[in-house]
Amino acid sequence: MEQLPVPLVQQTIDTIFENFNDDEVMINVCGLTSSYIDQTTPQEIVDFLHQFYKEIRLVKNLRNFAQTGITDPVVKIAVSFADSADLPGKVQNLRQKLDPQLTSLSSGFNTELIGFSHVDKASALKHLMANYRVTPAELVTFGDNENDLKMLQMTPNGYAMKSGYPIVKEVTQHQTRFDNDHDGVLDVIESLL
Repeated sequence: MEQLPVPLVQQTIDTIFENFNDDEVMINVCGLTSSYIDQTTPQEIVDFLHQFYKEIRLVKNLRNFAQTGITDPVVKIAVSFADSADLPGKVQNLRQKLDPQLTSLSSGFNTELIGFSHVDKASALKHLMANYRVTPAELVTFGDNENDLKMLQMTPNGYAMKSGYPIVKEVTQHQTRFDNDHDGVLDVIESLL
């Protein structure tokens, strides 16, 4: 997996805080072994993040990432925005300010995932497919948000979750009968077996 160099991580964090107030955003630096958030993060948010990240570490002053001494390879930076009527405008602003080699994709819950523009779920699956000699027709993918689009389009067996965003449903050939909270993926897998 390609890692983001520490200077680029710091530059990205600086860009975020130059363009957004502290109360508008929360940053989560995603490494290979752990997810790193600022120690001032409220406990209810830490508890919520545990649904998505197995290991979370609280860091003193994450804003100065380069000074934290974290050596875990960084693969993504998650930026979560506070609820706002102008969320699309804020996301557009973020995307325009990022280093040209980076991109940001929505992953739900007002969160943008920032990483190299050439690295995504589809590129990871292509790597695995080559290693295991799997063709796109042998692959079944599931997704519900913008960060899933390329992965869903790489196979004729891409399934948008019933609860997925409209754009995801538009680009996929299939849709699950049930949503994420009601075994939508399991239902499709059982029907395919």
